[in-house]
Amino acid sequence: MSSQDKLRSHILSGAKDNSSKSSGTLAGEITNLITGIKYEVTSGIFYRFTGDYPRVAISGADPEGDGNGYEINMHFLENDPPSGTYTVGGDNWKGCSYSRWPDEQYFFAESGELRLLNFESVTTLEGELSFVTHVGNQRQYKVDVTFKVVGW
Repeated sequence: MSSQDKLRSHILSGAKDNSSKSSGTLAGEITNLITGIKYEVTSGIFYRFTGDYPRVAISGADPEGDGNGYEINMHFLENDPPSGTYTVGGDNWKGCSYSRWPDEQYFFAESGELRLLNFESVTTLEGELSFVTHVGNQRQYKVDVTFKVVGW
């Protein structure tokens, strides 16, 4: 089973990890590649998860305006990932995803990259994340965001 398949299986299983609410900022845009519409996004909800599947989750109101929410997840190999550039499909991280709630629609990245700065001494992650999703014939998205997550 590939690392992307393991990640997909873990997320869809509903398995719980240790989490802590963090603070931070997020700004950028999400483009629906089917309609061509670009949506500006911000967020006020940030979580860092530790355990077997360390990740950062950033969520907010669904930019497509249907009253639901969205979530961007960055899945790492370790609780404190080193600063660097991470490429979707590369060996140095598990990948990222975009999801819409409460419909539980998951869109896993097929291409893209994360440029990450990890300031471990002050438990701060900063970075730029850009990726494209594709799931069968479901919606496809392009995500371009800049973020800062503080706390662990």
